[in-house]
Amino acid sequence: MNCVAGPSRAVARRQSSALRHYTSSAATQTAPKPNPGKYAAFLPADHPDAHDSNSTARRILAAATHGRSGTWGYRPAYDRGMQQQMTLEELARQGQSRPHPEQLEFEEAVPSGLEVNGDGSLDDDSLDAIPLGSILELRRGGCSYHGCLLGRAVVPMTGRPVMRTITPAGFLLSHNLHDVFFTVPEYFPKQLVLGCGADDSPKTRVQENSRLAIIRRLLELTKDVERQSNQIRSRANRLHELFRSKDPDGWSALSVVDAARFIDGTNPDRIPSTRTIFATHKYMFSNELQFQVDPLRHRVSQTYSVRPLNDVNAVRDVKNWALSNTEHIPRFIDKAHTIINASRALRRVFGPIEPISTPDLPKLNEDDQKIIRALQVYAERTRYLQQDPVDVLAQVIIGQIGLYGKLSTDARDIVSTFLQELGVITPWKDLTENRILVPRRTQQQQDAFEADGKRMLELHDTELKKRETGSKDEKRLSEVLTTTDFCPDDDCAHIRHDFGQLPVFVIDQVDAQELDDGLSVEVIPGSTDVWLHVHVADPTRLLHPDNVFSREARNRAETIYLVEQTIPMLPRSLAMAGMTLEPGNPLCTLTFSARVSEDGDMTDLRVQAGVIRNVVRITYNQVDALLGYTPKPKSEILKALSTAPVSATPDAPPADVSVDIIKLLYATTEKVKRRRLNRDFFARGDATLTATVYPSTLPTNVRVPDQPHLWHGFPKFDLNLEALSSMGPGQSLVQESMIAAGRIAGRWAYERGIPLIYRTAQSPIAPTAEAVAEALDLRDAHNIVASTELTRLGISNVGARNASEPGRHFPLGISHLEGGYARVTSPLRRYSDLVNHWMLKSALRVPNLTSLPFDRETVTVIAQEMNYRSRMLHKQEVANQLLWTMRALNQALVTDENPVAKEMLQGSVRGIVSNMVVSDGRHLVQSMEVYLPDLGLRGSMQSLSQDELKDVWPGAERQFRITEVRLSGTPFMGCEFVG
Repeated sequence: MNCVAGPSRAVARRQSSALRHYTSSAATQTAPKPNPGKYAAFLPADHPDAHDSNSTARRILAAATHGRSGTWGYRPAYDRGMQQQMTLEELARQGQSRPHPEQLEFEEAVPSGLEVNGDGSLDDDSLDAIPLGSILELRRGGCSYHGCLLGRAVVPMTGRPVMRTITPAGFLLSHNLHDVFFTVPEYFPKQLVLGCGADDSPKTRVQENSRLAIIRRLLELTKDVERQSNQIRSRANRLHELFRSKDPDGWSALSVVDAARFIDGTNPDRIPSTRTIFATHKYMFSNELQFQVDPLRHRVSQTYSVRPLNDVNAVRDVKNWALSNTEHIPRFIDKAHTIINASRALRRVFGPIEPISTPDLPKLNEDDQKIIRALQVYAERTRYLQQDPVDVLAQVIIGQIGLYGKLSTDARDIVSTFLQELGVITPWKDLTENRILVPRRTQQQQDAFEADGKRMLELHDTELKKRETGSKDEKRLSEVLTTTDFCPDDDCAHIRHDFGQLPVFVIDQVDAQELDDGLSVEVIPGSTDVWLHVHVADPTRLLHPDNVFSREARNRAETIYLVEQTIPMLPRSLAMAGMTLEPGNPLCTLTFSARVSEDGDMTDLRVQAGVIRNVVRITYNQVDALLGYTPKPKSEILKALSTAPVSATPDAPPADVSVDIIKLLYATTEKVKRRRLNRDFFARGDATLTATVYPSTLPTNVRVPDQPHLWHGFPKFDLNLEALSSMGPGQSLVQESMIAAGRIAGRWAYERGIPLIYRTAQSPIAPTAEAVAEALDLRDAHNIVASTELTRLGISNVGARNASEPGRHFPLGISHLEGGYARVTSPLRRYSDLVNHWMLKSALRVPNLTSLPFDRETVTVIAQEMNYRSRMLHKQEVANQLLWTMRALNQALVTDENPVAKEMLQGSVRGIVSNMVVSDGRHLVQSMEVYLPDLGLRGSMQSLSQDELKDVWPGAERQFRITEVRLSGTPFMGCEFVG
């Protein structure tokens, strides 16, 4: 797209006022002769700015480079603050170029709590994911800008790569991908953009004139979008009405392009104009009550969640009541006073969980419920990107109640506490499940999901019985399978290998339900080699790709494992109907086999449809006991924090388990593992603190009750530190077997040209080759390097991703040259594995690959889709675990239930300085991140003085005490030095 049309002209030869303060030779050189091929479209001879050094565009560029001057009328707005003015004056005294006030505003904007704690953007693409010349919209801390991407740079002090974008005001912003919320790819020609440079100010006449052309077009685009925003408003106001969920309490989703198509009235097959899409995005972003931005990866998804009608109406009504000064809110506050005082007087904050009988407390009428809905909207807020529709209103209501002291800017924690004490949400409710866009389902929807699975299975069984008795419907059998059909026959029955009575060990946790893999080992007569078999459950025996539950599995992506609940990818009724590897009847599998030599080499790789008949279920702890392994005891602080009852009965293995076979299985996987570990790779060694709660099933409240539901007590905890370097032999042999199966599947498919979803992870980002060499020297026996050492070396890992071609997986030591790594061992709980099963079984049935269910392009689309969905779910699980582990610490600190743990937390805990944050214009350290190895958690020290920073550096080990734990928003742990 041309930005400014017109004939070419010579670049003005006289020196621009924007370059007068430069002393380098580049600043005083004469302009090169014009090259019509380069700049013809951007410097028209009849443009009024072409001959005027005081033109608007030139004055903007000069102001962006040198700050205010006598001819530039810009004055900072009053609310820019004294700090910015002081910084400008200090830079002026030093004779430096002055940053634009809006540049300071952007760079000093505080990221949201989700960003600070790593639960924010999922945008982990490399910085070259957006091509140069693209128009970007940037948002940070409530500030919004748009501009053209000119280049990329590296921050000198940290080595952190950043993007450089020029704005219509002429200054450049340094930012990351997660600051980008809207893109128009390659809007400006690359040749023009390369002529701009990416420094704060232009160094040559070519750079100056190139920037002037881009600034002019950005100003024109700004006006175009403003005009378009006014024109689309009448149709845009209908978006919520037309695209919201039919369920008044349900959410729906709407992409920006689909919304723009409706607004523009264009053909559904056409893409609306850039200015219409941009204006639509801005409308939806600014209409925060009706549309909630994707808080994790909006740049890629370009999708908004459409808020439920009942929530929208509730917020509007409550705002009107507040503005009209009606009696609705005062009456609610009077009720809330009564309920909260009773809650504080009656409730036991720890001990057994029991309902509190409250027959005399006030009921909550329809008006009260609207106020509650409005407060829930505030409490469930995501990142600080959009204006909060209830921010001021929530603080006014809570402030008038007068029971919660002085409110901070972010009062979500206070509002959450209020809703708990009001009997609306349980004290153990996890609000993060609504802050990250996991598909939102009520318990009623989940129950219906399970009931549908059971009902469809019953219909399938009835159909099979009819066929067995000869009463089948011939027409029905000739039809193509529909979304409500299961596969009527086992289409691999004729090629299944029967493993007979070979013992297959299903090794998992004692309470595991989705048993989707088992292991066996087979001695080869006359050889020291053995066969290693990984038998995986075969849900595709029933599920075809278009089945309704297959489609829902794609939508869910994975089973979600939260501390207080598990949300399955497939209905339990299906998993328990012969899909899971429960001992008993013969079971269908997809089996991955390899011949393992004495040195751990895997040859003669095989993928087979199989049948297993001798399944033995055994736990990790039982395998450890059989192999004579004694786990390391918990640290004293974790023992003190773990309040859940401990079973006194040892986990004895089944009597019929052969110790010799278990030992052979372990020895075989260790050979494979040692060979893999001999390669040049390492993995980050972060220990993870996990929480288990007791009781495992916790009571819930309805979202908007008509009366208070109060509860005594709180769950008890069992906390454990999990690390790769400290896992027992049971977990180790299962993990290595799963990796082996993925390697077998990847290579087998690659050699036959079968598209699969592969898992890849490129080499880590390191400042020098010497840093990588030092990291390799620091590896332990499991090729693990402590995260503190990698931080010291400036090495950061690259996240794993799905791809449709085999690639390197650095943290596992797997090369693309050997076929890569494709996950296949969890088809009951991971959709990508389910896809790989469909592809592999199709190739087994028809080796010429003419009946594959997905082509390579579709596999690529699914892989990219699963990248986003899986990372989103992982964020949810991490946030949920963090919340519950922080709750365990908070219970110890604020109650008298656990005085020993309280004394230890407030006494002295070993910590390592992991990061020092510089966030203001004068490079003063404002906060410091601390890693506490005995807890596996990170804390923070805020508002540090210079005295506190003496002899402190990243990697320094010190003693700390825990001063506070904040649970709402993103959980936060405050620390301070001991002594």
